[in-house]
Amino acid sequence: MQGKDALPALQKTAQVSPNDAAAQNNLGNALKDRGQLDGAVASYRRALAINADLVEAHSNLGNALLGLGQTNEALACYRRALKIKPDFPEVRRACGHALQSLGYLDELLANCQQALVFTPNCTETHLQMAIALRTLGRLEEAATACYRAAEIDPNLAAAHSNLGIVLGDLGQFEQAAASCRRALAINPDSAAAHSNLGNALRNLGQYEQAASSYRRALAIEPAYADAHCNLGNVLLDLGQPGEAIASFRQPWNSTPTLPRRTTIWATSCWSSDNSTTP
Repeated sequence: MQGKDALPALQKTAQVSPNDAAAQNNLGNALKDRGQLDGAVASYRRALAINADLVEAHSNLGNALLGLGQTNEALACYRRALKIKPDFPEVRRACGHALQSLGYLDELLANCQQALVFTPNCTETHLQMAIALRTLGRLEEAATACYRAAEIDPNLAAAHSNLGIVLGDLGQFEQAAASCRRALAINPDSAAAHSNLGNALRNLGQYEQAASSYRRALAIEPAYADAHCNLGNVLLDLGQPGEAIASFRQPWNSTPTLPRRTTIWATSCWSSDNSTTP
C-alpha cells in the first residue's frame, strides 16, 4: 500500500495492534513520508518501547530527529542501531553525516573505516573519509580517499572536485585545476567545482580566468557566499577595489544574518552531490 491512502490503514493497524512494534514503525514511516515528523518520532518511540532491538526503528527515529534538526539525538539513535547491527550500510552513512555535521572527526573516520569493511566500493563513504582526513590535516590520505572514489566511479563529479580541493591544499595547483575541470566536464552546473577551479587558477596567478570561474559559479548559484568572497579577493588582485568591496558585501546584502568575516580568504567548497555506490 503506497501514498496518502496508506496512512489511515496503518493508523488503524497500529490502533488495533498497539503491541506490534512493526506496525508502530510502519506508521512512523508513513507519517514521516507526509512530513509529520513529530508524529513519526512518537510512533518510532512506541515501536522501541515494545521492541528495543528493532534496528529499523532506531534508524528511522534517527532520520526523523535529524529532519527536526536534533542532530545529537539522531546520532545517539544511529549508534544504538549500529550496536545491534554493525553491518547496516545505510545507517553507517547516516551516522557519518551526523558525525560530520557535529565535527566528531575521529569518530567519523572510525565509522568510515568500519563501513568500508562491509561496503568497500561505497563512494560516499570514501568521500566522507576524505573530509575527515583533510580536516585532521592528513592531506595525502585525503587525496588517496578521493582518488579511490574517482576510481570506483569515474563519472562522480564530487570526487574530482573534492580531489581538486585537497590537491590545492597540497600546493599542487595545476593538478587541482585539472581535477576541477574533470568535475565540470561531468557536471558543468556544479557551482562548487567552478569556485574551486577559481581557487586553483588564482593560486596559479591566472586572475582573469579565476574571476570568470567565480562568476560562473555565481551565475549558477547567486547566493553562494564563498564565491562572492573569493571573487572579491581576485578583484583585489586585479586592482579593482570598488568591485571587490561590492562582491564582499553581496552575501550579507542578501542574507543579513550571516556572520561577518574579519578576514577574507579563498574558501573551498566541498562538493556534496555524492552518489552512493554500494
